Amino acid sequence: MPYDAFTHGVNGFCFQLSGTTIPTINVAFTTQNNVDYNAWYEPVSGAGTHQVLFTDPGFTQGTETPKQATFESTAVMLVQFQIPASLTAPVPWDFCIDGMTAVTQ
Repeated sequence: MPYDAFTHGVNGFCFQLSGTTIPTINVAFTTQNNVDYNAWYEPVSGAGTHQVLFTDPGFTQGTETPKQATFESTAVMLVQFQIPASLTAPVPWDFCIDGMTAVTQ
């Protein structure tokens, strides 16, 4: 069942990244009316604390169609940490995600 982040006052998520090889990671949110490859996401990189808010300027939707006018914070299905692939070389990684918490304001 979808999670209604809006009703629960959840505006995004916060977490820590650590490790020796941290690539760019897309923090993606699939909703009830979109699919994994067209999820809303924000790229993050580097060690430290990261916060992804549903209203961040960098929070965008995938490149597939159809597009949604706005993010459906009332119908969140998944939170995913995606490593974008490269067509020219392997993407090495060695990282850990810790302390994920909901951001409420």
